[in-house]
Amino acid sequence: MTIATKATRGAVGTNNWTNPENATADDTTYATCAPNKKGEVIGDWDFLAFADAEIPVGSTINSVVIRSNYKVNTNASIGSLGVEAGNNTVFDARESDTTEPLADANYDVTYNITPSETDLKTTGRLVARIAGIRGNSNTAITFSLDYIELRVDWSTPPAFNAGWANQATRIIDPVG
Repeated sequence: MTIATKATRGAVGTNNWTNPENATADDTTYATCAPNKKGEVIGDWDFLAFADAEIPVGSTINSVVIRSNYKVNTNASIGSLGVEAGNNTVFDARESDTTEPLADANYDVTYNITPSETDLKTTGRLVARIAGIRGNSNTAITFSLDYIELRVDWSTPPAFNAGWANQATRIIDPVG
């Protein structure tokens, strides 16, 4: 098994985070949001295509994960980061992290239906929908999203050995 990664190429569609383009690299430059009480701020990000050199043709896709690296400014609120894995039209159920990390932390969400090799090799086909969520708390919270990354665990199927196939034909075929 091998892991290939691709950072988001940036925000797509409606994205209500402040400076959503800042979530494209692991560089401590953040996209941020500060949801209202009982509210949420939602944004969509997509990914560039993987090349054949990154995921060879015919590979078996074992899993696809969206990694969100984020932090919050307080853990005295009722805040959570919600992540939905999707393909622009259909999204998996939202998964939420309620740990309220004060330092950069990774939150990984696995696609429930593993995307195909074609999906992975088509720019904009896969989408991460991320929400900063504030519960019923009077304490304001700010989410800081450093980067979003697509992580693909893949493996190459065993190579076909034509020599063994020819041997089997010779053994079975009494004429050859």
